[in-house]
Amino acid sequence: MTGLADSGRATTIRHPLSHDPPSVTHLSVTHHPVTHRSVTSIRARPNRRNHTPLEIGSTLNLQLREIGGGDLNLAYYRETSNVFVYFMRALSCAQCNAAVRTLAAQQDELAAAGVQVIVAVPEDEAAATAWKAKRGVPFPVVIGKDGTAHAEAGLLRKVFGAIQQSGGVLLDQEGTVRYSHISTNPGASYNKADLAAAIETLTASTAA
Repeated sequence: MTGLADSGRATTIRHPLSHDPPSVTHLSVTHHPVTHRSVTSIRARPNRRNHTPLEIGSTLNLQLREIGGGDLNLAYYRETSNVFVYFMRALSCAQCNAAVRTLAAQQDELAAAGVQVIVAVPEDEAAATAWKAKRGVPFPVVIGKDGTAHAEAGLLRKVFGAIQQSGGVLLDQEGTVRYSHISTNPGASYNKADLAAAIETLTASTAA
């Protein structure tokens, strides 16, 4: 072990690129005074998963603003309709626009199953209004009242903040999350078969 004294003392090595306080991971290297072997242990802060409102069984309460319709609270649909909220990555996202077109083609099918679709976008009201009119979106389009609906629902910005997570959440008539799917890859943000299976399960459980 050239350059390290075999004193039996523990030497702490900080990651050379880190300027953070001691919450970063350190390597503790203990040098055995006789055998000259090194025993390396890694100490790291536990990985604590933050609670997200999209956990199955939780209740999702979002304060939203509907484009052209004023304030919208998901509680308005309690006891009257199941709700599927689709969170777009961005209005310019080709995959997300394709998902909205698929949902529009399913409109009658979803309505027959008692599901109201809502599309949440992270942009401002002016951009969302223009997009809805241009695309002819048949569903309520919403933005957040304070920040984005995505942030309020727990969807993160990944890849150093460059990519907004997208996905969908199905609520029953009590406002309880029965299905959720969140993806950093916008191409995987909507799965028609998975949603259909979740609606079938929901319908069967409420009919029982």
